[in-house]
Amino acid sequence: MKISAKGDYACKAVLELTLKHQEGKPVQIGEIAKNQSIPLKYLEQILVVLKKGGIAKSKRGAEGGYSLAKNPKDITVADVIALTDGPFVTTPCSDDNCETQDVCCFLPIWSELEKQIYKVLSGTNFEELSEKVNQGQQLMYHI
Repeated sequence: MKISAKGDYACKAVLELTLKHQEGKPVQIGEIAKNQSIPLKYLEQILVVLKKGGIAKSKRGAEGGYSLAKNPKDITVADVIALTDGPFVTTPCSDDNCETQDVCCFLPIWSELEKQIYKVLSGTNFEELSEKVNQGQQLMYHI
């Protein structure tokens, strides 16, 4: 599994929205881009994906910007990565065209790997991440 730049930036954008969530005001795209070091044009594309996926919402006008569409405790890293990068593990066995799928000794390994990756990513929500960031804690996870 490789997290794409899009997935990484999307997670950073959601984290920024989470950090500003308690203020109750939308965050302007330029502020997100600056605070998280995300190229502005790329961030625009990412926010469209996050909106379509029900994670972010936008408000137009002088007081407008982006905010979370739901509570940060209900948004996991798995949600964001699934929207931007798709399946967690991509292997030749993943598609239904694999001729050796019935006898492949690697298929159970790939399946278990995907389950463990999903377990870590789905067990990490943005409320927890923002609390750790606010406390200055290093974000570390073990598989």
